Amino acid sequence: MLYSAALRATAELFGDVSLIERADSVVKAVKKYSFIDGFFCDRAVIKENKIETVHESSEACQYYAFLCNIATPEE
Repeated sequence: MLYSAALRATAELFGDVSLIERADSVVKAVKKYSFIDGFFCDRAVIKENKIETVHESSEACQYYAFLCNIATPEE
């Protein structure tokens, strides 16, 4: 989540559109793998070349989702 925010900030500073596209792909991956049962999970592990989400949701992770514009009140 922080990585996507950093990419967007860098894109704005340097006017690099490719970084916005990269940030969008990071956001898409976060939503795909991390958002489970209405909450964002803190981490994932790779087992046998597959991503498996560990179903642990901290309060801080939910705050980062809003802070980094991954989640919005409308969603």
